[in-house]
Amino acid sequence: MKAVTDMDPQGLREHKEDFLRVLTAWFMAEHRDLPWRNLAAPNPYHVWISEIMLQQTRVTAVIDYFLRFTAEIPDIAALASVPDDRLMKLWEGLGYYSRVRNMKRCAQVLMSEYGGAMPHDPATLAKLPGIGPYTAGAIASIAFGVPKAAVDGNVLRVFSRLLADRSDISKESTKKAYTELLDELLPHAQNAGHINQAIMDLGATICIPGGEARCSLCPVEGFCKARKEGTTGELPVKQRAQARRQEHRVILILEKDGKVLVDKRPERGLLAGLYEYPGAMITPKQMEDFEQGISGKRALKVYESLFGELGLTAKKARFALRSKHIFSHIEWEMIGLYVETTDTYDVEALAEKNIYFADAAELKERYALPGAFSAYTNEFLNRRGDIDGSH
Repeated sequence: MKAVTDMDPQGLREHKEDFLRVLTAWFMAEHRDLPWRNLAAPNPYHVWISEIMLQQTRVTAVIDYFLRFTAEIPDIAALASVPDDRLMKLWEGLGYYSRVRNMKRCAQVLMSEYGGAMPHDPATLAKLPGIGPYTAGAIASIAFGVPKAAVDGNVLRVFSRLLADRSDISKESTKKAYTELLDELLPHAQNAGHINQAIMDLGATICIPGGEARCSLCPVEGFCKARKEGTTGELPVKQRAQARRQEHRVILILEKDGKVLVDKRPERGLLAGLYEYPGAMITPKQMEDFEQGISGKRALKVYESLFGELGLTAKKARFALRSKHIFSHIEWEMIGLYVETTDTYDVEALAEKNIYFADAAELKERYALPGAFSAYTNEFLNRRGDIDGSH
């Protein structure tokens, strides 16, 4: 579609009808075909689930998760009653697991207080568990046509360039200003949900981050002050994130009769309520000791302590592999130890401590292990003959 080039680059308010009309026409012709997107008859549940999944996650990664999740949990009532372990398993790999725990809590509130239906009002939505101002605006506008802004990273980037604004987009004041501007524009749109989605798509496909904006393809190029000034590559301005804290960890891969030991993490804190291979924090020097073998006193002390905490007997181990996982604020440098044992364990006593021996099928279908441990899970599955390692 030909870009509008004869408009005042700062004329979003003055030429709002033209801006919204051009953006709507582009979106109707060029919108991404996504499984949760139904322009004619939006499904509020699908809008909600997709928006939560898309937080801190790329669209391409979300599609398969969304299809699998909604096939098994098709509505609010099903989400409110799904067992926690199954819920976590369906979310496994998406990260930021508090999102899905809040989704279930929200579904339970919707069942008990709203008859299992999603409210239309953005202010009411924003008070529900796990639904902040952005998600409330997205649900209200996309599912119900309410003229309410939904300002995410894509929208912040697009508007910073449209306005050639050097305000730091990581600041709440900048987000508030852009939200107010969009809230002012949306009542004049034919469909507020289409405009919100159009700006999201524009930011994801044309006004892109980390690269040269594709301005020649942009339907609203003529409204863009940064395009006129040649400063699109300098925007948006964003404060540099703080350096992540680095932690070193030893991971125990204890195998018995074709099964591997997993335990459940505490219900609070990082990766709360998920399963893991037992481990412990170590020093960089201890990591070197483990890589060379566990005969060193420092390594042996940690190793025996780890077994003691599990109520198991220490056995000889061999070095597995090193792996790294990056969270938003922590970076884990891990080293795995393989231990094979023929000892007999009281399975029921272990289960009382949330410790289990899982076979390949149970790793794939039952126990939700976070992506931090995927290298160890895949290696175990491969050695058990599940060559693709999918889980």
